[in-house]
Amino acid sequence: MQKTYHDEIGNILFFFGIALLVVLVGIAGYMQVEGWDFLDSLYMTLITITTVGFGEVHALTNAGKVFTIVLIVGGMAAVSVWLGAVTSIVVHREIRPFFWRRKMEKAIASLENHIIICGAGETARIALQEFQKAGEKLVLIDKDSAVLADFMETTHSISVLEGDATKDETLRQANIVKAKGLITTLPTDAENLFVVISARALNPKIRIVARAIESHTHEKLLQVGADYVISPKILEGLRMASVLLRPAVVSFLDVMMRETEITLRMEDLKVPEASPLAGKTLSEAKIPQMTGLIIIAMKKHDGRFIFNPGPRNMLQPGDELIVLGKHDQFDQLRSYLNHANATPGA
Repeated sequence: MQKTYHDEIGNILFFFGIALLVVLVGIAGYMQVEGWDFLDSLYMTLITITTVGFGEVHALTNAGKVFTIVLIVGGMAAVSVWLGAVTSIVVHREIRPFFWRRKMEKAIASLENHIIICGAGETARIALQEFQKAGEKLVLIDKDSAVLADFMETTHSISVLEGDATKDETLRQANIVKAKGLITTLPTDAENLFVVISARALNPKIRIVARAIESHTHEKLLQVGADYVISPKILEGLRMASVLLRPAVVSFLDVMMRETEITLRMEDLKVPEASPLAGKTLSEAKIPQMTGLIIIAMKKHDGRFIFNPGPRNMLQPGDELIVLGKHDQFDQLRSYLNHANATPGA
């Protein structure tokens, strides 16, 4: 767990207290052993524990020499530990974060076809888990460095960026020009609106999913460039009704999406322009036989959906297949769509 600012200051004060105690012991020791006054004892103590090399204030007795040896060892140890604590804080809070940010900026600059998530709340955490299962490259943006640090501790293989996602400069740092998707889950509709406007202006081709806190902002987000708008209130209402109306369906979807032991997922894959399957019917393509996937629906290139498509439905470039299966089967279908004459997965 990361040290807090108060913990670090507490360590400095603790070790400073030890160093101060050594000084007080030195003053008291010289006053008692050598019979010196306070100023001479203080001066002798400071030049001893700092090892500056000045001569003694007065000639030392044998007892004074022994005491000085002990004071040198104890004083150097106390001062060294205190300086080490101060140095550790400087490195931890200033130097290491600087190099860490530089490393993260370079990593983000090299990304392509990644997904940007704006806002590090609970919604973002759930989305991150799904993206990681799918092997997507991710950049998480948030203003709160502590929240980002927590994500880095609990969620691996993601890039994080501290900043205001509503600003163009922050989105540029997230390499939005080369990103394929963006999700904005900021706490207010106004912030999400600004993110959508900026993202669409910086990358006209990016796919944007926005959260709408209030239902009346749904249309506004679509108008300024969001491809999809998710309203938690609407989803909650639909889910509550579905649990009572279609409990078996909801239970199946919960198991499929949440259980780590269940590897079934739904995926949509586009038919490439040069696909050898383009122009063939589903019967001729034999996708279930070749990959083991179940074709649930087709989204035609003109936007129409065909649910439970029959064997005579024809594949065209730009069509999207919504399929149910395992991750390795999705990879097989990708290969099959590009090289139909090759055995998938080979």
